[in-house]
Formats: sequence, C-alpha cells, structure tokens
Amino acid sequence: MEFSCLTHIMNTIVSLNKFMTTKNKIIALIFMAFMTSIAVEAREVEGIAAIVNDEVISKFDVDQRVNLFLVTSGIERTPQNVDGLRRQVLRSLIQEKLQLQEALDSEIDVSRAEINAAMQDMAAGSNRSLDEVEKFLKENNVHIRTMEDQIEAELAWNRFVRGRFGGQISIGELEIDETLERAEQAMNQDRVNISEILLLANNQLDGQRLIAEAAQIVQQLRDGINFGAVARQFSAASSSASGGNLGWIPVNQLDENIVPIIENMAIGDISEPIETSAGIYIVQLNSKQQSGGIDPTRNLFDLLIITYDVATDGHLAKLETLRENFTTCKKTEISANEMKARNVTRTGQVELRRFPKNLQSEISKKEAGQVIGPKMNEKIAEMVIVCDRKDDQGSTISRDAIENNLYSQRLAIMARRHLRELRRDSIVEYR
Repeated sequence: MEFSCLTHIMNTIVSLNKFMTTKNKIIALIFMAFMTSIAVEAREVEGIAAIVNDEVISKFDVDQRVNLFLVTSGIERTPQNVDGLRRQVLRSLIQEKLQLQEALDSEIDVSRAEINAAMQDMAAGSNRSLDEVEKFLKENNVHIRTMEDQIEAELAWNRFVRGRFGGQISIGELEIDETLERAEQAMNQDRVNISEILLLANNQLDGQRLIAEAAQIVQQLRDGINFGAVARQFSAASSSASGGNLGWIPVNQLDENIVPIIENMAIGDISEPIETSAGIYIVQLNSKQQSGGIDPTRNLFDLLIITYDVATDGHLAKLETLRENFTTCKKTEISANEMKARNVTRTGQVELRRFPKNLQSEISKKEAGQVIGPKMNEKIAEMVIVCDRKDDQGSTISRDAIENNLYSQRLAIMARRHLRELRRDSIVEYR
C-alpha cells in the first residue's frame, strides 16, 4: 500500500469529523481501524504528528523527511540529531501544508510533468540520473514521494505568490536609477559574502520556542552540518533555493541587528540566533572584501564538463585521451559523446559563484583552454575544461539585474508577510 494512503484516510476522517453524528463517528472509526489493519502488515501504523486546518501530517511523513535530510546532508544519525530534526522538520511540513492549502484554494495545480522536470534538474545538479537518485533514496529508506512532495509545495507556492502579488509590484525607472547610484557607491564600501537561514514564528510564544530551536540549529551547524542543506530545508528566505547564499552585499545594506554581529565574526563563523523584525536569522560569514575591491566571484566562466558515472581505469584513460587531443571545446564535446561519456555539459557563461565551492578555487586559477583533471573517486571520473573566461564582471551593474533584484526582494517580503498571516489564522493541533 502506498505510504500516503493512511494519511489520506486520516485527513478524510478529521475533515468530516465536525459534520458526523456519534453513530457515524463510530462507523468511521471502525472503517479506519479496518484500513489500518490492512497496512500494518507492511509497517507500523503511522500516527498523527499534527493536524493543520483539518489536514493530517503523519509521524511517518516526519520520519521520512528526517531521513531525507540526513542522507542528503551527510549528518550522522544519532538519537540527539534525530530528535532535534523532528521538531524542525515538523515546523517545515506545517509550513508546506499551509502553502499547498493556499495554492489549492487558488486553483493552482502542479502537474506531474513539472515535478518530474524539477526532479530531473535536481538530479542533474548532483551529476546523477533520476533513477540513480531514486535508487540512492530507496537504499536509505526514503520514498521518492518524500522529495516530490517537497518540490510540489515549493512549485505551488512560488506560482501562487507570483500570481497573487506579482502584478502589484511596479519598479519605476527613477527607483532603478537611485538603486544603481547606491550600488555604484557601495563598490567603494566594505562588503561581505554571507549565507542566511530565516525562521518565522506565528506569535510571541512560538517565537520563544523558535529561539530555542534556532540555538539547536546553530549548534548542529557548528558541529559540521552543511549550512546550505539546512537553508534549503528550513529557511523561509527566498535565498533558500541557493542554499541561503546572498553573494556579496555592502555591510550598510544589512539589517541593523545583523551588522554589529557580522563585524565581529571571522571567516567561516556561524552566528548565534539574531532576532529581527523579519524573523530569526542565522548567518554564516563566507568572506570579506575591503572597499574598492572587485568581486571575483562575478567573473564569467564557460566550462565543458565531461563525466563517467562509474569510475574505472578505462574511463580515466578515455578522459586522458580527450585531454591530450584537446584543441577546442566544440571538437572535444563531439569526441566525448562519441566515446560514450555519461554526461557532457557545456555550461555557457556562468558566474564563478554559481559553481560548487569546491570547484570555484580550481576554476579561478585557470585560463581559457586549460583543463582540470581528469579526476577519479569511487563513484565518478570527471574532467573540466575552461572554454572561456571574462574577468572584472563585478565592476559593472546592469539595470536589468537591479530591476530583477528589486522585484525579487519585494515579492519575497510579500510572500513572508502572507505566510505569517496564514500561520496566524490557521488551526494547528500538535499530537
């Protein structure tokens, strides 16, 4: 039986409960008990973790999401880690439930094709096929539906927010001019590269609980949990999609509560929970840049990435052959496909900061025509060729980039405000 079956049954029973007579409630309970007895052969009956506006979040849902986070972040499974994650995961699932309910009320439907496309993009980003991702999750006791549900909620909410608030946002030329002037002035100011996690509370009491949870997250991060993985899973900020990374920001553009903390942090430090009017922030300082500097992570690189999924001496030899015979990226791309490489990707012009951090330092040292690798580990054999690079990109700011940034900022504020209202008006029962 599909694991979501009992959740659906419980949702139905809970939703109809207020309309039932005592006799019908008894019948419903008998029916639920019967269905439960069918599923118990497969696994232990899933209990209820919370009810959100008459919709159930099962304990099984929570456990699955915990498992997903553990296997994708590389966190050690310990009783302490699991217990701490359950509370954080439940909060995240409640938020997703509210987002999906709001999208459904607005008749927003995310198609199977859209979910599959997002799953394919996610798999490609980790240099795996979707089948490999599904196999990996299955081996770690995570149903693929757990990841699909998370993606569906994200897609539905983004579509709702753009449809509901996108038309209300107008960015005028004067505003762009003023922002451009401030941005150009900021080039001569100290800047920081930071990553953020934003946690939202329903009310003052919930805020106090959230501070305690935020402190636990900080401890987990300092113990080695990947910041980007936590941000993608739990952060309410729009930056969550990029692992919380905000890129380079002038210090004077940060929240006034964050500035003094950032100024006393060393590279790599993770802050204590920071209370602001927007919510509770956790910040990691990635880098600092003195005034007048050009952001090297804005430099553009065009890469050719060639990968064999199963690392063997034969695959490594093929990559060595491609390296020795390299003349142009176009010819090498054709040759790699002829030699049955699993993935042959030409990135086009991409900012350095968009590549994985472990690759950025190597890329930045290479000129056009130079090669990184081939390299081999227990899983893949890979080679990266720098086809082209354009430097000094951080010294200029386009009007289009400013307009898009202003639009995204304003949309994110409206989305957070609406989500806070949904939380305030919702009925959540914890079990």
